[in-house]
Amino acid sequence: MRMENESLQQNIKVILPLSVKYAAIDKLLREKLTGEIIKKEDKAGEGSNYAQILDVTLEKSHKNNFDVQLNIKFQFLTTFFKNREADAEIHAVIQLDPSKQRLFIKDYSVVSDTNNWLADKLLQGVVNTWMYKRIKSKMTFDLDSFLSKNLDSINKQLENKLEVKTGTYVLGNLESIKLVEILAAETHLQLALNIKGHSEIEIDEINF
Repeated sequence: MRMENESLQQNIKVILPLSVKYAAIDKLLREKLTGEIIKKEDKAGEGSNYAQILDVTLEKSHKNNFDVQLNIKFQFLTTFFKNREADAEIHAVIQLDPSKQRLFIKDYSVVSDTNNWLADKLLQGVVNTWMYKRIKSKMTFDLDSFLSKNLDSINKQLENKLEVKTGTYVLGNLESIKLVEILAAETHLQLALNIKGHSEIEIDEINF
């Protein structure tokens, strides 16, 4: 049987769906944010401890035109509200720049309900300032470097043949992994990855 050379190149180009559970992201957020002190700055730029983050969770936003909702539990550190706990919601719009492979927060809204009008206003103001600083400094994610690290790890496994089931192996090399879409679903973030490379499947054992 004669086959054209092009058919033997084993090139692949696929869009692969990937689900990331909010529960998995919660663990990472807790490691990064729990215990962080939020400061309130005065006109002179001097900061005083205002609240401490006790816990954070992520879910799909229940507000229209927003993607995800970050739930934050605080403990006040001020003299007036000292040791009192409160909750705030940060509703955010996630934006992907496919060409630069950067993920960032395009817009957000802060909501709090402490049953105290003054506390709500103060908390919303402080959280808004804190969120703005986080967005400027830490809330732009460089996907290129992250995906490149994972690409190297996957290729090392493919070099030595990756057994997907008894007697069936996948080997090859991936050239690139790019995030092309991200959507907020009810229980997870739905990602679409554009994968390019070459691979083949090797079967050493056949069972019926």
